Amino acid sequence: MSTHYKWTITFVILTPILALICIFLTGGGHGWYEPIFIFFPWSNVSIIWQDHLSIPLFVAGLFQYLIYGLVIDKSKGTTSHKLVIFVILMSHLILVILIFSLRNPSFR
Repeated sequence: MSTHYKWTITFVILTPILALICIFLTGGGHGWYEPIFIFFPWSNVSIIWQDHLSIPLFVAGLFQYLIYGLVIDKSKGTTSHKLVIFVILMSHLILVILIFSLRNPSFR
């Protein structure tokens, strides 16, 4: 196993685990949605202007941690490595805050 892609491999393993936990917590559509908004904000950004999830964004959201890992691994050893991690964390956090504050009130 290549150590050059440590974060990519870690996030690829973590993604299905987080997805299963979030699916379990939603209870088939009658449960708690906030963990999905927190862990997969890129797949839920469409609920800001719609009352349902967008399938293309949902699929893209499944790849968000893979992309995070690739970007972190590719920046390893450069002077901007800490900046890359900071930008990923801040963009994720800002998107979560936007989803919580601007989501469509009819979304259920």
